[in-house]
Amino acid sequence: MNVTDDDEDVTPISTMKDNNIDFINNMKRKVQKDEENRRKKICSQEINDETMTLAYELTRNQRLWSMKVNDEFIDAVIMTADGGHHENVHLCLLLMLNGNISNALRYIKDRNDVIKEYEIDSSVSAEVLKQVVHFAYQNHADLNEKNCIEIAEFAAKYRIESLVDHCLRYFQDNCTIPNVMKGFKISIQIGSNYRSFFQSFIENNFQEILTTKFKTDLLTINDCSILGIFSSQRLDSRNEEQIWQIIHDWIDYDCNNRLKYIEHAITNVLRFGRLKDEFLKTKIFGNNLFQQLEPSLQTRLINWIDDLNKQTVIIRDGFGLKYCKHSIYYQPRETKELLLVGGGWVEGTTSNSFELYDYQTNLWLKCPMVLHNEIAYFGLEIIDDIVYVFGGSNGKDVYQNLHAFDLNDPRRKWTSKCSMIECRCYVSSANLNGLLYAIGGFNRQTRVRSCERYNPSSDSWQFVAELNYSRSDASAVVHDGKIFIAGGINDSGIESSVEIYYPQLNQWRLIRSMSTPRTSFSIVSFQNKIWALGGNDGVKRSGSVECYDPELNIWNEAENMLIKRSTFSAIVLKGELYVVGGYNSQSPICDVEKYVPNIGWVKVKPLRHDRSGLNLVCIPNKYNFLKI
Repeated sequence: MNVTDDDEDVTPISTMKDNNIDFINNMKRKVQKDEENRRKKICSQEINDETMTLAYELTRNQRLWSMKVNDEFIDAVIMTADGGHHENVHLCLLLMLNGNISNALRYIKDRNDVIKEYEIDSSVSAEVLKQVVHFAYQNHADLNEKNCIEIAEFAAKYRIESLVDHCLRYFQDNCTIPNVMKGFKISIQIGSNYRSFFQSFIENNFQEILTTKFKTDLLTINDCSILGIFSSQRLDSRNEEQIWQIIHDWIDYDCNNRLKYIEHAITNVLRFGRLKDEFLKTKIFGNNLFQQLEPSLQTRLINWIDDLNKQTVIIRDGFGLKYCKHSIYYQPRETKELLLVGGGWVEGTTSNSFELYDYQTNLWLKCPMVLHNEIAYFGLEIIDDIVYVFGGSNGKDVYQNLHAFDLNDPRRKWTSKCSMIECRCYVSSANLNGLLYAIGGFNRQTRVRSCERYNPSSDSWQFVAELNYSRSDASAVVHDGKIFIAGGINDSGIESSVEIYYPQLNQWRLIRSMSTPRTSFSIVSFQNKIWALGGNDGVKRSGSVECYDPELNIWNEAENMLIKRSTFSAIVLKGELYVVGGYNSQSPICDVEKYVPNIGWVKVKPLRHDRSGLNLVCIPNKYNFLKI
């Protein structure tokens, strides 16, 4: 707040400091003497330098804070603009925060010969003032979701870098989208090193940000470096149309000042080769922003794209879009996760091969991983970047073993782990809290109720509570910290019953049954519900889908799949539900489909091979598996 000619008894901060020099020096001498005594004591204890320094600083801070609390040598009172809160302080401590904090204070009056009264910036609330003062004394502020952004904005406004860093560290440690968006804006304003962290988070969560109210936060960022985020190859975006839309919205938000960036956006940000020709023509070249450019610039940009299309050797991916690994303009954004699909029945025999699905190109690709042996009806899970395969059958033998493949191990080999207590095929699997569960199945002789749990840390299995019903060829999924298992077959027939495992209680409890008995099917956790898909009801293969709402304890019908199938696998990837392979009453199939929210079921590029009795898992894409 600026001091005006109408202010009464205006005294510059520098003059005020001179007037109180005796009191400040007395305070410093008292603190210094206390610190010297403490330092001698610390030195005599033969502790390391780091511990000594920490103890020294803690003692100093505690002593200074004690002096404030007891009003010893207080020389200033800082008031909020509304007069509702004040802090008694040693002004030199506040000024030692550096930055421009003195500009935030306006002299009001002398309370007495020693203490002067100041009013702080009118934007500062009582809570912010309290925490700023606490930080000045203790080098720490009690931050929370509500006050951190206010404190950070104040600190950034007056360039108090140590306090800004303290707030940004809080945003980093409490990494949510709203916190990151706040932290990113502040880091741009003050040029903090935390900026790269926040930018990386935005890139990795871009898809989610665009579907929330926080998209507006991106539009309000005036710094043109936001285009650096939009151009990042690591940007989590499903298609380039989405990127053009955010570029368009960002420019249009402040068109007068940002239209000049459209040429840079087209030539350096957008992967125009990943756009359909019709989209380029109508949505970009025909867009009102593009039409506002000088005609000569419009022509130059159109010709530049045409020339690159003619000069570049391209192929078409699974979406029919242009692709060229040698030109960034024809490459999709980075694939964050891959579908790893393997095993099952292929061409009349069990298989040991894997395939990888890349959602950015809609292609199934060869995978260098090979299973330890040919199997179907096995368990497949991933924990901490280690893929686990257990149980299963080759059509004759039923396996008991467990193998692990560490994706971070450059040797890329399967290693044998402790075998299960019981052999199992048609086994249901789950991983919960870093532990692997093998549930039910067939053990060569009978369909079983038993369940066992594997601990990777101890490389050991132990039995857990048995199911209420024996189940083979059932399906299990983790939802809300519990394991759900449904359906399957036993000596009584095909089950429609559903059970939940509570790990804290080591107990299975029955809940409302599905409306249809199902075996050789899949259940997944999707959109906060449990989805049961397809399978065999004892009479026919099914394409039906039903959803369980845990809050209402009811099953509701959902849209049928495009293809009736059993012995397939299903999984959620990037917010979409994929159904892969299976058996259609006549033979294994390679068909793949996915459920897209607000759209429904759509076809996906088929597998490279027909597969039934397969399994799949999502793996992070950081292992150079992906080669087109």
